[in-house]
Amino acid sequence: MFIRQWKEAIAQAEPCWFDIKAGVAKTIKLIEEASANGTALIAFSEVWLPEYLNVLWSGTYVENLQNVFNYRKNSITADGPEVISIRRATRENNIYVALGFSERVSGTLYLASMLIGANGDVLRHRRKIKPTHLERTLFSDSLNCWEHLQPLLKYNTWAQGEEVHIAMWPFNGPHLGAEPWSVCSDANELTMSRAYSIEACFRRGQQRNSVGHADTKGSFMHSGGGGCAAVFQPDGRQVTEPTDPEFDGILYCDIDLDQIDYAKATQKP
Repeated sequence: MFIRQWKEAIAQAEPCWFDIKAGVAKTIKLIEEASANGTALIAFSEVWLPEYLNVLWSGTYVENLQNVFNYRKNSITADGPEVISIRRATRENNIYVALGFSERVSGTLYLASMLIGANGDVLRHRRKIKPTHLERTLFSDSLNCWEHLQPLLKYNTWAQGEEVHIAMWPFNGPHLGAEPWSVCSDANELTMSRAYSIEACFRRGQQRNSVGHADTKGSFMHSGGGGCAAVFQPDGRQVTEPTDPEFDGILYCDIDLDQIDYAKATQKP
């Protein structure tokens, strides 16, 4: 019989900028903390390792050249020592881990995600099919972030009968007025996340890292903070308390899959 109730952890934390070694150490520390608090699963944000390179959305090619070089140097392989260390920590702490990372395959980078079982085995490994806009200047084509706007991609996951959906997002802040409202945190992480839960009638967790020292001028990707981790019930209700955008830590939530049946009883067969 499948387990229907458990405790989930959601990491809303600032990454270790351009320092993959420190990033892996922080990942393991958060895994250990979540396990010590009795959780069965901890989920991290989109490209948690090494971080989401927000300067792609604001700087010029010349300005970003050194950042891109450093980012590539800190990207990892799916079977490299960094992932092996995280898988070992997963096994030692008997916890499931959903990890977002920048995957390097030869000279190409991918926006990748991996689900690691409590025994340390890789249960799922995928790459974002089509990076969004300026992400394509760094990542190649490969359900991260704005893939939640693509109807056929969403239908594909629903058709597989999923009951818990882990959505990985990067950080971004509130609407500043210059960009379309659709790019701000209220539109992306909150509105789309809630709608996704209602459409499919299942539990949905979303993760976003936070930025404590971002430039607050100009782009929405430099508005400071940006963390917005949350869990939504199948009826669209947010069951975690709103967090400070600069909160650096873990949110916890009790999961009850029987809530899916209640939602489907009123919305769909």
